[in-house]
Amino acid sequence: MTIKKVSVLTLSLILTFMDVVVAAPRGRDARRAARTSVASNKANTTTVDVSTSVVEDTTNTATVTEVVATVENTVVPEPQKNAAAKINAMNDLLTKTEAVQRYCSGIKKDLDTVFGLTVATTVSSGLGTAAAGSALAVGIAKTVVDKKKEDLEKMSTRELYEYANKLTEAEKQKLKDSDISKLDKKSKTLGNVRTGLMAGATVTSAVSTGTSIGASVTAGKLAEKMEACNKAISDLKIAISTAEAEEVAENNLSNARKIVGACTGYSKDNINTLKKQMTASAIVSGIGTATAGAGTVTSALANSKKVRDDNSEPGKKKEKGLNLASNILAGITTGTSGASTILSATAIEKAKKDSKMAEECESTL
Repeated sequence: MTIKKVSVLTLSLILTFMDVVVAAPRGRDARRAARTSVASNKANTTTVDVSTSVVEDTTNTATVTEVVATVENTVVPEPQKNAAAKINAMNDLLTKTEAVQRYCSGIKKDLDTVFGLTVATTVSSGLGTAAAGSALAVGIAKTVVDKKKEDLEKMSTRELYEYANKLTEAEKQKLKDSDISKLDKKSKTLGNVRTGLMAGATVTSAVSTGTSIGASVTAGKLAEKMEACNKAISDLKIAISTAEAEEVAENNLSNARKIVGACTGYSKDNINTLKKQMTASAIVSGIGTATAGAGTVTSALANSKKVRDDNSEPGKKKEKGLNLASNILAGITTGTSGASTILSATAIEKAKKDSKMAEECESTL
């Protein structure tokens, strides 16, 4: 069996050709007649594939030709094409609108969480700054009192006389002891206040660290959500343009246009900056927690009875060293708490800006 391919035949030609073949001459003349018929009708045909199976008997006395035609391209009327394109555009518009609703919902809630954590950080850091700053001020005042007490203890009898020349020796000594006692009591009170303030700064710094970390983690996740939302909005804009070109009904376009108008897109850089600021706030607050804790312990030790009552030269030197260290730690804590306050206060404005847009956007979804 030999398979031959003949192109450029119309269905009508095929039917005519089949009728002709039955009555046509056999053998070589039959094939010549078929070719002539095909050539005469080429100009009026649509492209088709034709499979012709020629079966010849062993005596070459007859040839049977069987033609099967398959139309390659089905021509669709123009109105049907336009209707299909319009339906596709409308379906794409609905799909892209649903994507915006899915990816852009819930961002306002997360932004409010970040905003709340940022405000909490600002408040706690501010309190920590005040506490640590007060502890530093009290520590400095205590140092001044301790210096007066030390100077008074070193006064000689002659100096005491000049200090109160109308008093008897006993009265002078009593006055000296009284003044020393008062200064000592004041110093101890200031020491206790400083310890309490440092303890408070430790707590507020720890709170700031926790809220800053929470805000940073939430902001990181939020940046990913915002990126997905921005892409969905961009895709919807393209779908709207396509739908307009295909003249999709206005009622199908109005909601999509309203969403795009409200959801103008989030600033990923803005939220990433917020994340960095809260991460930095967490770091400095962590340092503040450590220094405030150390300062609390140091201040308490410096003000302990054992250290204060040790009037030996090494004992007095140790007390001075502990007081100085406590004041330094209070100063560091003040600085870290202040830095955390500034960072979180700046971040508040960024969170508020995106939160406003999120509220407008989600109200249309």
